[in-house]
Amino acid sequence: MKQYKDLITQVLTGDRVEDRTGVGTRRVFGTRMEFDLSEGFPAVTEKALAWNAVRAELLWFMRGSTNVNELRYLTHGSTTSVKKTIWDDNYNNQAKALGYSNGNLGPVYGKQWRSFNGVDQMETLINGLVKDPYGRRHIVTAWNPSEIDQMALPPCHYTFQCFVSKDGRLSLMWHQR
Repeated sequence: MKQYKDLITQVLTGDRVEDRTGVGTRRVFGTRMEFDLSEGFPAVTEKALAWNAVRAELLWFMRGSTNVNELRYLTHGSTTSVKKTIWDDNYNNQAKALGYSNGNLGPVYGKQWRSFNGVDQMETLINGLVKDPYGRRHIVTAWNPSEIDQMALPPCHYTFQCFVSKDGRLSLMWHQR
């Protein structure tokens, strides 16, 4: 938690710039935090963590879905629930402005992870970790420049890389804009 609080302090003194929302952003570039998951899950937040929503969103990505109604089902058990998902605002504002309907968000994470220009990156990652655990190509990206303008929200966490040490420990490096 100390790393997170230090980062928040750094961001609060960072550059203030206008952004697409009109609210403005405080930002810093190129920071890093590192966590040992054998010591527990690093819930880096000062708020209660919505575990069900976190689980649902990851399952949604892994299924290759790009429809907010499917996320609503995974999160709340119904596609018609009035309860919101983390993607509802993106659907109602950006996706509809792009001409999408019926919950479609465009080629967001699920599409990129499971069919990036026809490549199932998750299958490739898992097969690579099994067949060549010490390989250096265990990388998944959601940043597809040819489809960014079609996405309701371009990826925030745009790539991750897995690394297996000689003792079999799996590490993950995550990049976020």
